[in-house]
Amino acid sequence: MHPSQPIQPVVGDHRAWPSAPARPFTPFGVPLHASELLRLTFDHVRQDAARVLGVTGLPYAFIAMLGVGAVIIGAMTDDFAFHDGFGALEAALVGVGGGLCVTAGLLFLAANAGTFLLVEERLRHEDRSAGAVGALLSGLPHLLRLTVAYVVSAIVFVLPLAPALVSTFAAVASESWSLGLFSAGLWFVGGVVDIYVGLRLVAVGPVIVFENVGPLRAVTRSIELTRGRVVDVFVASIVVFGVIGAINMATSILGIVPLVGAVVQLVVGVVLAALQSVFLALLYAALRDREADAR
Repeated sequence: MHPSQPIQPVVGDHRAWPSAPARPFTPFGVPLHASELLRLTFDHVRQDAARVLGVTGLPYAFIAMLGVGAVIIGAMTDDFAFHDGFGALEAALVGVGGGLCVTAGLLFLAANAGTFLLVEERLRHEDRSAGAVGALLSGLPHLLRLTVAYVVSAIVFVLPLAPALVSTFAAVASESWSLGLFSAGLWFVGGVVDIYVGLRLVAVGPVIVFENVGPLRAVTRSIELTRGRVVDVFVASIVVFGVIGAINMATSILGIVPLVGAVVQLVVGVVLAALQSVFLALLYAALRDREADAR
């Protein structure tokens, strides 16, 4: 957790990934109650605002710099809009732009992991020495495992919707209303299944960071942690994400104000992203405590 600690390689041999917690579990003291999780989420962000908002805001700052750079390049380069076809300059711009976008996505994952580590540090009452940059760097060793785990989770999410997607294409191609209604039913069923899957996989990211395991083990651990607790997870998620969504809707009106609105929306986006990461870490802690109590 300290900035002085050596950073492990971001990409390494997957066979070297740990497969078990590094130390015996001790309770976090987080209850699995929606109201308490909501309160603790806001308390953690408020009490550790500089580090939590800082590590969450670093990828946003990178994105903002990319946007400014794109505007400058667009103003200075006539070929940027591809008026004269796709040539070497355009290919270079697309390649660089794509690489920077991937980098931004990886920074978001590292910031997510860094936030989990900050929450764990506070729950364990450890020395809070790592700043925002230190937390981001501490999240880098988890980057590859998080990426693989989220890709696996995304594939699992897509599978229940595949029949609805195929049916929808068939309905459009044949212009069949009956097939369209059938497709709507498949979308509903697939959506319900995806909600359930999401609840079972909600702890995948925190498991990787807290327990230091590989991506596939993180998926099975999340399923284990949520077994018999799906309703509690559902209620807590509805409450917390409902409040976060309400804040987002209430502040979105400011987006119509030129420049100032964009800045406000950026700040709000950082705060809401921090709240989501902190909530997921606290939810994992509550599930882990509940699991330990059941033994």
